[in-house]
This record gives sequence, structure tokens and C-alpha cells, in this order.
Amino acid sequence: MPEILIRCPVTGKDVSTGVALPAEVFLVADFETYPVHCPHCGLEHPWDKGAAYLQVPPEREPSRPGPAR
Repeated sequence: MPEILIRCPVTGKDVSTGVALPAEVFLVADFETYPVHCPHCGLEHPWDKGAAYLQVPPEREPSRPGPAR
């Protein structure tokens, strides 16, 4: 399940909000403003749905053929 992230306004790095939701739930969910502690700059950043985005899951490595026999 993808995590909801925001971008640190100081460092520009992704910050996890600690919340994970399926994409279809995120699209229709309504969020209040919540603070999150930023591990990158040490500050607390308020976030709402307008500032949030879903983590893009890492791409799977393409299958590699085994050794020839």
C-alpha cells in the first residue's frame, strides 16, 4: 500500500506522513491539516491533501534469463 508523502519545504526531500492508503481511497479521502516531524530538517510541517501525494512504488526489476544449459 503506498504511503502518503509531502515534500520538505527546506530540503525538497520526500517526508512520510506515516499514513498509507490505497490509491482509490486517497483520491476520495478528505484530510484535515496535520503536522509531521521532518527527519531531514528537524522542523514540523503541517500538511493537508493539497500538499500530499502517494509514494510511487519501486519498479520491479525485469526478469533476467537464467544461465544457458
